Amino acid sequence: MHPIYLYLSGFAILMLMAWFASCTGDFATIDPPDTYLNLGPEAQYVGMKSCQPCHKEIYQSYLQTGMGRSLYQPSRSEIIERFGPKEVIFDSHSGYYYHPYWSGNDLLILEFRLSPANDTTYKRIEKVNYIIGSGHQTRSYLIERNQHFYEIPITWYVKGQRWDLSPGYENGFNTRFDREIGEECMACHTGHIDFREGTTNQFREVSLGIGCEKCHGPGSIHKLLKEGGELIDVGRKIDYSIVNPANLPIGLQFDICQQCHLQGINVLKGNHKSVVDYRPGMALNQIYDIFIQKVADGEAFGIASHAERLRESQCFINSKDSLNCTTCHNPHKSISITGQKVYVEKCMNCHSVNGKTGCGLSEEMIAAENGNCVTCHMPKRGTSDIPHVLFSDHKIRIVKDDTVEALAVREFVDLVCMTNQKVAPDVYGKAYLLHYERNDPKPEFLDRAAKEIAPTSHFERSKVFFYQGNLEAALDEIDQALTTDPNDPWRLYQKGEILEGMGNIRGAISFYERAYQTNTYLTPAGQKIGLLTLKQVHASNSGIDPASALAKAGQIFRECLIIKPFDKSLLTNLGFIEMNTGNYQIADSLFSAALAKDPFYEQARQNQKALREFLDQL
Repeated sequence: MHPIYLYLSGFAILMLMAWFASCTGDFATIDPPDTYLNLGPEAQYVGMKSCQPCHKEIYQSYLQTGMGRSLYQPSRSEIIERFGPKEVIFDSHSGYYYHPYWSGNDLLILEFRLSPANDTTYKRIEKVNYIIGSGHQTRSYLIERNQHFYEIPITWYVKGQRWDLSPGYENGFNTRFDREIGEECMACHTGHIDFREGTTNQFREVSLGIGCEKCHGPGSIHKLLKEGGELIDVGRKIDYSIVNPANLPIGLQFDICQQCHLQGINVLKGNHKSVVDYRPGMALNQIYDIFIQKVADGEAFGIASHAERLRESQCFINSKDSLNCTTCHNPHKSISITGQKVYVEKCMNCHSVNGKTGCGLSEEMIAAENGNCVTCHMPKRGTSDIPHVLFSDHKIRIVKDDTVEALAVREFVDLVCMTNQKVAPDVYGKAYLLHYERNDPKPEFLDRAAKEIAPTSHFERSKVFFYQGNLEAALDEIDQALTTDPNDPWRLYQKGEILEGMGNIRGAISFYERAYQTNTYLTPAGQKIGLLTLKQVHASNSGIDPASALAKAGQIFRECLIIKPFDKSLLTNLGFIEMNTGNYQIADSLFSAALAKDPFYEQARQNQKALREFLDQL
């Protein structure tokens, strides 16, 4: 038995916006109609192709919209990007180069590094599986590994006709091919997803594009009734087998759009476990509340801030809830074929008297703008979250500043709930906890969360105390959380982390094992079991047999690799096991596989170096 080497691969989970009181009204206080048959769980999603036979014209036109083209597979027939040997993107912070190119029918991304003498020292090729984004503003790219979805580091920016790093990858934050695409992100770019609970980015199924059911709700009951011969004259009656948004109260119509066009922090409510629990016809705040960041620059906005900005408009405020997204936009037709006359006519419905507008410009200036109200009152500006784009600002107003680029500084002021006027402190506290976890890990956000989260929200309180280092309090809270949901894998995992932090390795293993047994797709728990089992060998008076520990850890690392065969830390950990059980060639190949994913992955480098030095001495 060779000694256990020390290089284990660990795992760590670790605008002043103008705001008016009249803007924060609860737009979904009307109880959703309980007569719609597709609001309940028995209604199933059947896919938008099921709509085609009866709604062929709408189906065909919808396919050309930005929503219909929100997620699709690469095709040589739909190239809008520029390709060629000179299309190379360099990240000066990481030293990686990226080159997109086609090989046959495959769109590939080459990642490489160069020596000072311009020799290639490393290269990696990934195949693009999906394109995300309609191509109106940007195109980003996804890879799918064993049903796990990740973003690619480069994006095509339509306005500048250029390749560049993807949003969020700039300034030293290049996570390469490891940025996970989670449930909330995918839910807004597809019509229906089947997300695997217990993972962060694995999907059993992902539909292409945003389908009809995203706005109309699941169609199984509607399809069954129509195929059975039940026809309804929708010009005279409401067909309650499926939601037609036009028949909903204005607030519920608005909520359908806000599920994707109001981007922020989503705080789930009640027993709901996912944003996809929302169905059109429900009030959005029945399922979750959406919080946005109030920042010092009141005119900055993000690329998905349409609802937020529209609600700040005096047009919206004075409309008494009669103005919403579909006032101007036909969701079944692409904006690229909607002429400006359509939008101007919408403005003139309220802003003309005896055929004359209330515009303060001269007739000559109006003619110079082709009579287009949008040019002046909804100018295109750069967004605060996506570079190289120009987007229509949906805050309709008289614009005095004609600057089109977004200000770079977005100083955080507060979180504001956009879906509920009366927000319980507990919900605010959970929003601050999520803000800490996802956006900005500053202690003051944890302090705010600790102050607001209700004493009965034991799981969230446990997380706050854990982050603050108060492990005794965290343990007490997670024990109470487990009394109400003893088989929740993430709660079991949380207790394992707390016990590990307290030095109780045996207890931590026990709870990681319970989490893993509850959901074998929770590979972080599997990682922890293997790592801590090996760590026990070094504990004094542990009584753990090294051979048994290696066998147990090796088995669970192999199980996890079936689910994530591309995971560099799992490859390294299994290589460590093989190295210590005498399977040197297998160990070396596993370390090489990990380094092919990340040439600077220190654990793999150190283990491979130790292995080769050992072999040289034999």
